[in-house]
Amino acid sequence: MILDRQRKYGSHEIDGVPSNFLAAPDGIKLGDYGHFTNAKKFFCEGNLFSDPESLSLMADIVPRQHKISSKDHVMARNRTDSRFLNLYKPLVLSLPSNEDLMSLLTSLSTRLTNRYLVRRVLQYSKGRHSSTMAYLYDIAMPFVWYQRSAGSASDEWLRDESQLRAWTEGDQSDEG
Repeated sequence: MILDRQRKYGSHEIDGVPSNFLAAPDGIKLGDYGHFTNAKKFFCEGNLFSDPESLSLMADIVPRQHKISSKDHVMARNRTDSRFLNLYKPLVLSLPSNEDLMSLLTSLSTRLTNRYLVRRVLQYSKGRHSSTMAYLYDIAMPFVWYQRSAGSASDEWLRDESQLRAWTEGDQSDEG
């Protein structure tokens, strides 16, 4: 279950479908965790994929890939100020929604209390012929990190995963 999200302002509607993606700060990656400063900026404290404690616990924590569209180009609109972004070759990378991830989040709960987790990253090219990549991200606080105790974190996570699948054209996951 995801308790809290920092998404009230600046989230994007992608190809006409509301989403929780925000403009990503430089260097943000899938699996980053941290907190928000008083200026409402995300401060990264580490990454699940490079944290020595979490590496030993990873069984099936392989990022999933989801195509947004079969088209090479989609539009994203900032829901706060209605600015548009052109997303060329968009691809969503997400953390899996499985028991291995839930076990990992639970095992890190005492150390990462009240921290947020980057659970999806949308990468896209800025132009049709550009090799420069840009990113949007989705961040949330896993419930077990807020509670400091073991609990089922899967219900809302799974519900959010089904929302992701709703605006992708089928589950284009790379399972391995």
